[in-house]
Amino acid sequence: MRFTHLLVIVAIALACEDTHQMSQEEELQEIERMREEIASISLSETCTNEEDWSYVGIGHKACGGPAEYVAYSILIDVDGFESLIEEYTIAQMEYNKRWGIGSDCSIINPPSGVTCQEGEPVLVYNNQ
Repeated sequence: MRFTHLLVIVAIALACEDTHQMSQEEELQEIERMREEIASISLSETCTNEEDWSYVGIGHKACGGPAEYVAYSILIDVDGFESLIEEYTIAQMEYNKRWGIGSDCSIINPPSGVTCQEGEPVLVYNNQ
């Protein structure tokens, strides 16, 4: 008898779940909102000392690997920032998979560092 009650409770819980799924456009807008938040946080500090800066790969290309790299100050809440980047990357990966998004599959090389120019962080690549 208890097993039957458990099945009924599970069935009711599943029936009450929010079945609204975002459209492709809504999902893309949410991903873009997350990217804007990442950009805002990454530029929240003035770049005066390149020793206070690092970079991280963000996003997910359809063939794998980061979609880009972003500079950030190590003086911010780095753990919170990295959590947001992880959420963004997972969201982009799931979006690509769900909607069959492809990419050029080129590998984006990581920068070699960050430099400061007029208070802004600039990613440095070995070929610059």
